[in-house]
Amino acid sequence: MMTAVKALLVQDFNCFNMIKRLLFISLVVLFCGVPHAQIDSKQIAGAKVVAQGGYWKSSGTSPNSQEALVSAMQVGCYASLCELELNKDGVWVISSDDNKRKMEDLLLAYKKPLSSDKKSVQGQAKILNAQGKSKRNPMKLILDFNPGFAKESEKSLLPLLRKLMNDEIIHASVELASSNISLCKALAQEFPDVPVSYMKGDLSPRELKKKGFSTGFAVYDCQSLQEHPQWIREAAQSKLLLCVSGVRSEEDVKGLLKVGVQRFLTDEVALVKAWVSKKATVKLMSFNIRMSAMPEVDGDNAWENRKNAVVKMLQSEGPDVFGVQEMLPDQQKYLRGELPEYDMVGVGRDDGMNEGECMGIFYKKNRFELLNNGTFWLSETPEVPSLGWDAACKRTVTYVQLKDRKSGKKFFYFNTHLDHVGMIARQESVKLIVEKIRELVPDTNGAFVLGGDMNAPLTQNIFIPLIGERMKPSDNKLAPAKMQDARDCKDIAPMEAENQRTPSLMRSARNTSWERDYKQTYNGFGKDKPSQIDHILTSRRVENLVFKTVMEKHDVPYVSDHYPITLIFMLR
Repeated sequence: MMTAVKALLVQDFNCFNMIKRLLFISLVVLFCGVPHAQIDSKQIAGAKVVAQGGYWKSSGTSPNSQEALVSAMQVGCYASLCELELNKDGVWVISSDDNKRKMEDLLLAYKKPLSSDKKSVQGQAKILNAQGKSKRNPMKLILDFNPGFAKESEKSLLPLLRKLMNDEIIHASVELASSNISLCKALAQEFPDVPVSYMKGDLSPRELKKKGFSTGFAVYDCQSLQEHPQWIREAAQSKLLLCVSGVRSEEDVKGLLKVGVQRFLTDEVALVKAWVSKKATVKLMSFNIRMSAMPEVDGDNAWENRKNAVVKMLQSEGPDVFGVQEMLPDQQKYLRGELPEYDMVGVGRDDGMNEGECMGIFYKKNRFELLNNGTFWLSETPEVPSLGWDAACKRTVTYVQLKDRKSGKKFFYFNTHLDHVGMIARQESVKLIVEKIRELVPDTNGAFVLGGDMNAPLTQNIFIPLIGERMKPSDNKLAPAKMQDARDCKDIAPMEAENQRTPSLMRSARNTSWERDYKQTYNGFGKDKPSQIDHILTSRRVENLVFKTVMEKHDVPYVSDHYPITLIFMLR
């Protein structure tokens, strides 16, 4: 209990919210000590994730699109929820769809990857079968009806549903939901073998039971359960199943799983699915903080004007481990003083001790055990401070091997800053990094991450030793569809699944995360041309969940001349 309290005191800066969360966790602990005969242990162990509108954040398309539904299937969701409304012509259409597709069209599109034709919908059925999922029922589709006028809705909806549900595949793959209690009861009576969810979340389980709804799912926002934690007990006593939306943290999910929550509704699908599966996730950040040595050049963007915002950003993002580039001794002292929950390793690049920029790595000391660490120089003499090839500056790589106290798993993290002038230096540095990784990680099937300011887009040939050689988009028929959400950056490398020409040691986290963006990372304080030169690469033992370019301002125009990038990942 005390551990949970300490964690909340560090992470939650809003006193009112903190008190609510403390109360919620206290009651969860209390309820966990009380027998609940109504809760089936198999249901608790089998808690599932429901994707809000499909996994549209993964597909880069709109909610409820065919691509979003397939992405939700691929990541292994229990279901996708689609909101429907009755239009002025009396037709049930998708609420969030600009084209107002009919419910019948949605079900037809959803049915295609479940059909016997493996070539339909660009081979989606083949993908699902390869994952070992049932071809006929890989994922449920929850139809959420916004009824407007309940009686008119029932008259138009029930006959249509009877007709559609005569299809064996649709009947086995669909669940029903509404925010209208009368319609929920009508649906449950009409289709007694189909689960029904009450979506509004305004009535307690006891009130729902009094109104005759006691066999399906009640959907509540996580905050509502924090404000009314007694509803958890009421649901168990009423034998109502719970679905929770709006979970914000792994701790929320853990507490809710303990008291028998069966479903989690979210659009943060990969992350919540990892939490529900009780798999430890790690959040890693790479951040060029811009050195403090040239305040006259940086003017209003000088370190002294940004340093509070940098700390706010780090506290807001809360990375478990982060690597910085360009950190000078005064910046190191400030960050270490403001972030006591982290330990740090790294040396100055000029003398191997304190002088010059440091590729420092910070890690949460309560989360990780440091097993190994070191620094090498990107030069012909990597073991000593030295200038390499045609580089303008001495360049280094700092690395750590960390053991996750949660999962017991280990991984290496390499943090670097390639030269901004020497083209030969960048090319040879990449070769040396590959050599050193193979030396430090003898099993290249192990888990390791490389991040930093690379001063070049990943499309340049210098990165071939790291990420292999790829087909050009014009040579790969799949590339345009894969790249359609990359319109923010012209220098993007294609996705790294089907278009690999040569073997790769690592993969771009930007390209292989379930959720990702392709935004420019160098901003030059708004004075230079933006570019995408900061990268995170991972080995295949690392499952990339969410890649993000952090662009929040935190009360200053820019936290640095580079935007931080983050990766949330799991260790396989």
